[in-house]
Amino acid sequence: MESLSPAQPSRFGLPVSGDLQQITVTLEGVEGTTNVNPLYFTARASDGTTYQPELGAVDGQLPAGTVSVGDRVKGVVAFDVTGPPITSIRYNGALGDELARWVGQSSAASVPAPDGSEQQGGAVRGDLGLNTPMTVPSCDGTGIVVLYSATAPGSYEQEVATQLSQNPGARYLRTDNACPSLRQATAEGNAIYAVYRIAGRTESEVCAAVNASAGGSYGKWLDETTDPSYIIPC
Repeated sequence: MESLSPAQPSRFGLPVSGDLQQITVTLEGVEGTTNVNPLYFTARASDGTTYQPELGAVDGQLPAGTVSVGDRVKGVVAFDVTGPPITSIRYNGALGDELARWVGQSSAASVPAPDGSEQQGGAVRGDLGLNTPMTVPSCDGTGIVVLYSATAPGSYEQEVATQLSQNPGARYLRTDNACPSLRQATAEGNAIYAVYRIAGRTESEVCAAVNASAGGSYGKWLDETTDPSYIIPC
């Protein structure tokens, strides 16, 4: 998936209510046969607002059909952005399994960067430039242990780097680039960086990992449905 950009409405399409945005998609078959449909894409804003594809709104729309080994199909998927700007787009298979994800920012608006400045366009927001790259995990129901959360804009890099050094093998994410089951921002509106470990798929696996971690660690699910205030009881 290429960067999100403003779309030119089709003269044959229905009028939209907000800002029309589109992403260009290229799919290539490498194994078996895969169903392709623009309706398999879902866009989401940082506050959890979701947008479904706006069918017929633009020319060159990604066609529905199947892709076999060696086939290649390219097209655009459009969204009518009537609220907060898009920060991620997910492409799911016919059975609902996540196959790809784009993370960035709708060009319709700007957002705060960790240093308080603003940035626009399709670049991934918030990577701190550490030796350990920031991750964007799938929201597939995996459990994680949150080892530390950095919430002070002036010290994100130092705090996260220190925690990664103290916890070899740990990773970090920015919650508003990840799953809605994580708290998306502080009460003051600051971004949250979480240092974490993958723990497993069951509550017992997560709790075992929590109990093996330092005090103050806790378990969370990475999914689309769990309330962000929920902490796995261990």
